[in-house]
Amino acid sequence: VLGTAIFFGNGPLFPRVISANALELVKPAGVYASIRAIGIPFALIGMVLNCAFLASKNTRVPLVSTLIGGFANLVGDIVMVNYLGLGIGGAAWATVLSQVLTVVVLCAYSAGKGEFAGMPYRMRAKIPKLSSLLEFVRIAGPVSIILLSKVVVFSTVSLSAANLGATGSAAHTLLFNVFLFFCVPGDSLNQCAQTFLPPVQGIPRSVRRLKNRIIA
Repeated sequence: VLGTAIFFGNGPLFPRVISANALELVKPAGVYASIRAIGIPFALIGMVLNCAFLASKNTRVPLVSTLIGGFANLVGDIVMVNYLGLGIGGAAWATVLSQVLTVVVLCAYSAGKGEFAGMPYRMRAKIPKLSSLLEFVRIAGPVSIILLSKVVVFSTVSLSAANLGATGSAAHTLLFNVFLFFCVPGDSLNQCAQTFLPPVQGIPRSVRRLKNRIIA
């Protein structure tokens, strides 16, 4: 639904939120957003599969898929932007193709019977019961609020930078990626803690040993 809204709605929406002195960004932003919208389903599937592997304490498969997807994105950027001259559209397609490849790699680790390597669950598509949804909201609610807050703040800052024009927006994108680079260690420790901490919760000695290992 979100991808469809972005794909068909970015044309009339972008001029409404970007000021007159930055209208030069509307067309390239529309091209980029339309292509990236196609990749949203794959990004969602990849995110769910990655989390499922991590929940089963399988960190190798997400690492492999991330490395392959990242390498494909890098090569795609170089080829499509530098050699094929597709510009920002090429950068968007490179990202989408890397998302598709990541999902393919994750699915390749399936045992072939709906069960993924090292997972104690079967991956089935079904409509969840209300009780399951309420339990999910109870557990994931606080984390979701934190993530939503980040999205709102980052989006507001990005919109403000876009309204400064192409140069200001480009400078913001560069500095924001530098910021994200330094967020990687914290995010990695966060995922490891979420994966390995619950089974030893309430056992002080094991918790302390695990914390020391994660920090090391």
